[in-house]
Amino acid sequence: MYGYLQINKDRDIQTSVQAITMLVNTIERNQAQLIDEIEQKQEVAKTKGDKLLKELEQEISELQGRSSELQHLQHSENPLYLIQVRKSCPIFTFSSTLFRQNPLHCVSLSFC
Repeated sequence: MYGYLQINKDRDIQTSVQAITMLVNTIERNQAQLIDEIEQKQEVAKTKGDKLLKELEQEISELQGRSSELQHLQHSENPLYLIQVRKSCPIFTFSSTLFRQNPLHCVSLSFC
């Protein structure tokens, strides 16, 4: 009788160990998948952020150039030149497409 109980106990222990081992393996596999997904999402976010940063830096550079032109024009004594520049000033759009600038406001509101 005791031998039968010992066999059942050993089988129960083995079954429990197998079940726990399978559970641990599943958790580890899911953890690895989750880590991969998080790393992929982080890389995508970093790439998008880097692209946006480059676009913003380009826009800043363009705006600084326009600002320099405007400062130069403000000191110009030739009003005909100001009108010609104002008419040729293109419409530009920020990459975010949230802002648009009217060509009439290209030089300065004081010239309108």
